[in-house]
Amino acid sequence: MLDSAGFALLTAQSNYADLSQVASNVYSISSVIITDIGQVLTLYNERDEPIFTVNFKREWHRNALKRDGGWSLEMIDTESPCMEADNWDSSMDEKGGTPCKINSIAAYNPDVESPQIEKITVEDSVTLKLFFTKPVIADSGRLRNAFQIDRAIPIEGFSFYSVDLKLIKIFLGTPLFYNTLYTLTVMDTLTDCAGNHLPLHSSVVFGLPQRPQKGDVVINELLYEPRDRTDADYVELYNRSDKIIDLSNLLIGNGNGELPAKAAVAVSDGFLLFPKHYVALCKSPKITKEQYFTPYLENLLACDSLPAYGNSGGTVHITDRFFNPIDRFDYKPNMHYALLTSHEGVALERIHFEAATQNEQNWTSAAAGAGFGTPGYQNSQFSELLADDDLLSVIPAVFSPDGDGFEDYTEFCCHFAEMENHVTLAVYDRTGGLIKMIANNKPCGAQECFRWDGDTDKGSRATPQIYVVKLQYWNISGKKKNQIKAVGIILKN
Repeated sequence: MLDSAGFALLTAQSNYADLSQVASNVYSISSVIITDIGQVLTLYNERDEPIFTVNFKREWHRNALKRDGGWSLEMIDTESPCMEADNWDSSMDEKGGTPCKINSIAAYNPDVESPQIEKITVEDSVTLKLFFTKPVIADSGRLRNAFQIDRAIPIEGFSFYSVDLKLIKIFLGTPLFYNTLYTLTVMDTLTDCAGNHLPLHSSVVFGLPQRPQKGDVVINELLYEPRDRTDADYVELYNRSDKIIDLSNLLIGNGNGELPAKAAVAVSDGFLLFPKHYVALCKSPKITKEQYFTPYLENLLACDSLPAYGNSGGTVHITDRFFNPIDRFDYKPNMHYALLTSHEGVALERIHFEAATQNEQNWTSAAAGAGFGTPGYQNSQFSELLADDDLLSVIPAVFSPDGDGFEDYTEFCCHFAEMENHVTLAVYDRTGGLIKMIANNKPCGAQECFRWDGDTDKGSRATPQIYVVKLQYWNISGKKKNQIKAVGIILKN
């Protein structure tokens, strides 16, 4: 019998003799296996019903030096058992723990945060998975009236799908259709174990996902060299298709071969990526949030096994579950802005969604004015490809390479009537001196854009003035042509 506010210590039979000498109320069970990295621990009652669950992680030790062993994790306030990481930390006791005693870090730490709907995933056309940010307490009667789905979709039943009470399965009476958005709304009060209410009339949008095809999802941003060697690494994806895509059906990998050498599921428990939306797959969303401006926290997703991407270059693979390619990015440090003194903490950003991922001219450094990274939202260096019948377009015609995220570079866009063209493109000063060779007899298709960051072939910044960009091209049909345009540099700082 466990007294009110009493303690009991459960341990493996092999440890019973030692621990019973230092603590009372020690009980042995056949075996106890608790991993260093974290796991789910659940207490059940005599009817085999879960009464408490904790899904602890190694990172709950806020002092990183205590993560290597010898220190127990302790709950701060036992009246706030649902708070997870916010209510746990390393023991401060000199022995490394306080078995069957009041915790060394015991303190008042009230749980005042309401549970929220974290996301919905769609298992099939009649089954939803509803995820909460905290454990939710509800019986089947309360659940029956708790939610409503628009478009006259009836809810037939519910079941708690996880012992931590943060995931509910919802069974529908009518199947969902593709290319249709639905909204689930909270219609009755649900609470967490501290009595905090799930907000009434809060809602979440979902839809039936489709199988991804090559090019539906593209790599849009990459941080491969995080600041101070932290775990801020991320790979940002953009859904440029009209499909809803479940990220549990995508793999992210590394390796220089046709197939990834190592790959992991992008989001193991699923996430619906809607058309024209961004997500950043992070090694640690918490650290990414600390180092970058992140206005859309819901777009920072933990990828527990995010592959390593080397500082000297490498390859990011995105495939489907069957290793069919979706997108691939062979990145190199020289894709960064040429005048950067360090690439540490600077993300590579895609410029155009529609231009090829493997086009080196389609990538540049995130702007200093945007904090050198934009995880989970539109890139600081984003630009749309504009239709133009002119042989050579300069966009913008005047730019300011000062790193503020506004017109930091210009693009020389070529538009040809035929394929298989060879282009030489160079920037000259007003006296005819060569400033920057942009492309030297480079093969290109009917439309190609070349970026100029305002640097010179000598590795310095070009001075503010008017320059001349000269295009020379020929193709296999024997056509040859030259064109000259002006481009200007101004510096605001």
